[in-house]
Amino acid sequence: MFLSFTPKNTMNMKPYSVLILFCLFSSLLFSQTFEGESVTYDPDGNRFFSGSDNTSIVQRAANGEVSYFGSGLNADYGMEVMNGVLYAVSGSRVYGYDLITEMEVTAANVPGSQFLNGLGSDPATNRVWVSDFSAGRIIEIDFSDFASPVVNTVVANTQGTPNGVWFDAQNNRLLYTLWGANASIKEVDIANAYAVSTAQTTNLGNIDGIDENNQGELYISSWSPVRISKFSSDLSMIETITAPGISNPADIEYALEIDTLAIPNGNGEVSFIGFNVVGLEESVESGDLSLFPNPVSSSSILSFNLLESCDMEITILGSDGKLVKGISSDFYPVGLNRVIIDTESLSAGLYFIKVSTEENSAVQRMLIVR
Repeated sequence: MFLSFTPKNTMNMKPYSVLILFCLFSSLLFSQTFEGESVTYDPDGNRFFSGSDNTSIVQRAANGEVSYFGSGLNADYGMEVMNGVLYAVSGSRVYGYDLITEMEVTAANVPGSQFLNGLGSDPATNRVWVSDFSAGRIIEIDFSDFASPVVNTVVANTQGTPNGVWFDAQNNRLLYTLWGANASIKEVDIANAYAVSTAQTTNLGNIDGIDENNQGELYISSWSPVRISKFSSDLSMIETITAPGISNPADIEYALEIDTLAIPNGNGEVSFIGFNVVGLEESVESGDLSLFPNPVSSSSILSFNLLESCDMEITILGSDGKLVKGISSDFYPVGLNRVIIDTESLSAGLYFIKVSTEENSAVQRMLIVR
């Protein structure tokens, strides 16, 4: 049982009626041997790739084993798997490595590049797009002929500092994120001479990565505030996700085949958040807060819906009411918010999750089982 609350002039909480929640499989930080600015997923090999120490590419198998991919291969920033090839940005080039032989099969030099960063791809046409962070442009590379890739600047003025790039096949457009305060998401109409427009403005600062899930929803990583934001297909924000270990999240990857979001962090580590669709009747408890799953074995998701934004502190209390663990102290926006509750370090037993604002607080019962 818990107490509902309505902070003074800041927010109102309502029970859910039609929302679909997700069940967290895991949110784990792996050793720094699997690290980097960007991460991508190979569905055929069921493995993730990332750049390590800016000189090598590492791969993480489904069982968690980390090993080098190839020998001395280059990967500084953006990475994409496309048609049996791992593409990776390094310096002024985009390299392609065969996923089976682990050998370089192609490389494209980008003349005049200053800081190649994010990478998006279209398997149907063997094209990739890479953002030049410092030059403020988007470059298209056609890898149909490995021996002679075709390189063109398709957006000479990105109207800001471009970072992550994503190709929307359904609408034949590119979406790229911008760096800086109140950053926006830009749209490139490929069929209309690569015309650029603003797809969505945000109150986020320093947007980095962008990717899509199986429902056509977009995930965006930002540095200010430090979180993952989820947008609907029409680019209206519908949810925020905070989790232990997220720090300056970079070029994220949503692995569609396993419903897992991989988040490279500024500290070099990579976080993994797995999602599985669950029906409302399985996940929502009565009242203003919901925790699922509950009982908890290793981690759970605390969900709440805000009508107005506010500062909130989330903590875990023991059965005696004493503080056990701090979870979050952050500014939360209007709409659905989800916070990952990591209980790996706690013993089995009864606990309470306390959500507090300056004026009021509420408590949610949590049972940990082992």
